[in-house]
Amino acid sequence: MKYICNYSSHEEFLNGIPTDKDNIILCRASNMDDWHMHWNCSLFDKRVEYLQNTGTQWIDTLYKHNGNTRFVCKLNLSGDLSAWRYPFGSYGNSKGTNKLFCLEINGSQKLSTYYGTANSGNNTAHNFNIAPSGTHTFDLNKNVHKIDNTTYSFSYSNYTSLYNTLLFGVTNYSGGIQICPSTIKMYYFQIYDNGILVRDLIPVRKGSIGYMYDKISGELYGNDGSGEFICGPDLN
Repeated sequence: MKYICNYSSHEEFLNGIPTDKDNIILCRASNMDDWHMHWNCSLFDKRVEYLQNTGTQWIDTLYKHNGNTRFVCKLNLSGDLSAWRYPFGSYGNSKGTNKLFCLEINGSQKLSTYYGTANSGNNTAHNFNIAPSGTHTFDLNKNVHKIDNTTYSFSYSNYTSLYNTLLFGVTNYSGGIQICPSTIKMYYFQIYDNGILVRDLIPVRKGSIGYMYDKISGELYGNDGSGEFICGPDLN
């Protein structure tokens, strides 16, 4: 879920917030001369250290990953770390062929990543043999995946996902939403498409409500689930 309204001119920007301001989360000038001002007219209050879920929240990035996607993020994982938990990505299929790119806590309760196209029942995955608990950095660059200081290279796969990439969960085989019950603190999340940064998401708050703010588009991505995210401490 994302919220935005565009000012059509510098004059409108200076005149203040539109009459439907109660339903507006982020405002920015659509005139490129005023683009630099979007931080000043945004309605979020503070950047925070992280967003933390409670097991019922998730965010749709509105981005379909492909063989040339790169995910870069920092997460802290705790709480329910039992098998088959998916903190981000999508895990959908079409006609028995999976289009996979996600992080998983696997059956051995270790971190795994999925990438590429594989026949259903024979998924492309790698077990990094890293315990999920604690803070980790992830750089999943096309077929070359790095968790902390451990790297693994898949075979390159040319594909495009049917489903959007989610945060705090995944889309499953049928396109449904599988929310991650693990406790996740998300410090940042970047998405590159063939080397181009298309999402640069950082956690922010409006009052006590948490969002991921995209520094590329000037848009806020909010909770598509129930309840509310827990916001980390404010950053200066």
